[in-house]
Amino acid sequence: MADLGAVADYRFSDIVKAGISLMNGEGYSDLQLGNSLKTSLGFTITPPGGIAVRIYSDIIRVYGVWQNTIILFAGIRREAEFIGAEFTRKTNLDLISGHNAYGFSATGGVSLTKSLELFTRFDYSTSSTEPGMLNPRNYVLDWKFLVAGLQKTFSEKIKLAIDFQGNYPYSTASPESRLIFLNALFSF
Repeated sequence: MADLGAVADYRFSDIVKAGISLMNGEGYSDLQLGNSLKTSLGFTITPPGGIAVRIYSDIIRVYGVWQNTIILFAGIRREAEFIGAEFTRKTNLDLISGHNAYGFSATGGVSLTKSLELFTRFDYSTSSTEPGMLNPRNYVLDWKFLVAGLQKTFSEKIKLAIDFQGNYPYSTASPESRLIFLNALFSF
């Protein structure tokens, strides 16, 4: 089932854009929950200098429970480097009042040469802890994740990257992982 709704985008200037939507569902991958309407509003600000700021929020009421998502992003891209960070907050996760989740993600990279790039990404996910609880509500899915690597571009169609990926779950029942990957892109 797909969403049915309306989306309106408006450009205030070359720097400020906004979008609003009203949808009746959860998207292609989830079934429609109740007879709920999801409303969202977002602003994108892109001043000169490679800077981008995005503010987004949506709200939906499902089976009498209000659920809200807020996402804040800021990033900058220069000729040889980029860096970005995002904060996300979702209230009443899984339609449970007071079950709130938070996330932070940061990414960056620098071109060492025209064809060699160093990159990294860090993700942090956590959920609310109620008074008297020993663990956060969603501790099985709360974690930290780190990627750091080096990518070599041989041509537009051939790229190789080696990276370290570390996954550090909050739950001691889930094992930590530290892996090294070799990735290859060959496009025809």
